[in-house]
Amino acid sequence: MGALAEAGQEAVEPGPELLLQHRLHERRLGPHEKEHARNHLARHVQAGRLAPEQAASYVMAKGVSDRGGKRLRLLLEKAG
Repeated sequence: MGALAEAGQEAVEPGPELLLQHRLHERRLGPHEKEHARNHLARHVQAGRLAPEQAASYVMAKGVSDRGGKRLRLLLEKAG
């Protein structure tokens, strides 16, 4: 008996929306997508809407590694 059944709850199968979100989250970005995201964030940094640290925090919250976030922050600091 699983933990959900012991707690009196039924297990629910994930719907198609949840499965699609999961697939998109696990999908690796290609070089063109990375460049587009980097350029998009750089424009926000240059316009003063984001600090390089905020942009790095944002991408890390979206699943980018600590190393990738730090590298992005350094690139944006140089560009800004």
